[in-house]
Amino acid sequence: MKFPTPEGVRVLRGEQHEARECYNQSIRTAEKKIEKVQTCEQRFVSSGPIDENLDPRVIDEEKKNGPVEELAELPVDKCDKSKTLKI
Repeated sequence: MKFPTPEGVRVLRGEQHEARECYNQSIRTAEKKIEKVQTCEQRFVSSGPIDENLDPRVIDEEKKNGPVEELAELPVDKCDKSKTLKI
Protein backbone atom coordinates (compact mmCIF):
# COMPACT_ATOMS: atom_id res chain seq x y z
CA MET A 1 0.00 0.00 0.00
CA LYS A 2 1.38 3.42 -0.92
CA PHE A 3 0.69 6.48 1.22
CA PRO A 4 1.98 10.06 1.27
CA THR A 5 4.31 11.31 4.00
CA PRO A 6 6.15 14.64 4.48
CA GLU A 7 9.30 12.93 3.15
CA GLY A 8 7.53 11.52 0.07
CA VAL A 9 5.55 8.44 -0.88
CA ARG A 10 6.14 5.39 1.33
CA VAL A 11 5.30 1.77 0.59
CA LEU A 12 3.91 -0.59 3.23
CA ARG A 13 3.92 -4.30 2.56
CA GLY A 14 2.04 -6.96 4.50
CA GLU A 15 -0.11 -10.04 4.30
CA GLN A 16 -3.53 -9.42 2.77
CA HIS A 17 -5.00 -12.42 4.60
CA GLU A 18 -3.81 -11.15 8.00
CA ALA A 19 -5.10 -7.65 7.29
CA ARG A 20 -8.51 -9.04 6.32
CA GLU A 21 -8.66 -11.19 9.49
CA CYS A 22 -7.73 -8.19 11.65
CA TYR A 23 -10.43 -6.08 10.00
CA ASN A 24 -13.08 -8.80 10.39
CA GLN A 25 -12.15 -9.27 14.06
CA SER A 26 -12.46 -5.53 14.72
CA ILE A 27 -15.90 -5.52 13.09
CA ARG A 28 -17.08 -8.45 15.22
CA THR A 29 -15.88 -6.99 18.51
CA ALA A 30 -17.07 -3.44 17.91
CA GLU A 31 -20.03 -2.39 19.98
CA LYS A 32 -23.16 -1.74 18.05
CA LYS A 33 -24.73 1.43 19.34
CA ILE A 34 -28.49 1.38 19.50
CA GLU A 35 -30.08 4.75 19.86
CA LYS A 36 -33.59 4.86 21.18
CA VAL A 37 -35.63 7.87 20.24
CA GLN A 38 -39.02 8.64 21.69
CA THR A 39 -41.26 10.69 19.46
CA CYS A 40 -44.57 12.34 20.09
CA GLU A 41 -46.74 12.78 17.08
CA GLN A 42 -49.82 14.92 16.89
CA ARG A 43 -52.20 14.12 14.08
CA PHE A 44 -54.68 16.52 12.56
CA VAL A 45 -57.95 15.05 11.38
CA SER A 46 -59.82 17.19 8.90
CA SER A 47 -63.58 17.22 9.14
CA GLY A 48 -64.04 18.66 5.64
CA PRO A 49 -63.73 17.00 2.25
CA ILE A 50 -60.29 16.04 1.00
CA ASP A 51 -59.04 17.74 -2.15
CA GLU A 52 -57.93 14.82 -4.29
CA ASN A 53 -56.62 17.04 -7.07
CA LEU A 54 -53.11 17.36 -5.64
CA ASP A 55 -51.03 16.14 -8.60
CA PRO A 56 -48.15 18.65 -9.01
CA ARG A 57 -47.75 17.69 -12.66
CA VAL A 58 -51.15 19.17 -13.51
CA ILE A 59 -50.93 22.89 -14.19
CA ASP A 60 -54.16 24.76 -13.49
CA GLU A 61 -53.07 28.12 -14.82
CA GLU A 62 -50.52 29.07 -17.40
CA LYS A 63 -47.77 31.21 -15.96
CA LYS A 64 -47.48 34.43 -17.89
CA ASN A 65 -44.15 36.15 -18.21
CA GLY A 66 -44.49 39.87 -18.46
CA PRO A 67 -45.66 42.94 -16.61
CA VAL A 68 -48.64 42.79 -14.28
CA GLU A 69 -50.02 46.14 -15.44
CA GLU A 70 -49.61 48.42 -18.43
CA LEU A 71 -46.20 50.02 -18.94
CA ALA A 72 -45.72 53.76 -19.22
CA GLU A 73 -43.53 54.82 -22.14
CA LEU A 74 -41.27 57.82 -21.41
CA PRO A 75 -39.02 59.58 -23.96
CA VAL A 76 -35.32 59.42 -23.07
CA ASP A 77 -34.09 61.97 -25.61
CA LYS A 78 -36.18 65.04 -26.49
CA CYS A 79 -34.59 65.26 -29.95
CA ASP A 80 -34.87 61.56 -30.87
CA LYS A 81 -38.41 60.32 -30.17
CA SER A 82 -37.50 56.70 -31.05
CA LYS A 83 -35.49 56.37 -27.82
CA THR A 84 -38.00 55.54 -25.10
CA LEU A 85 -38.01 53.86 -21.72
CA LYS A 86 -40.87 51.65 -20.54
CA ILE A 87 -41.61 51.79 -16.81
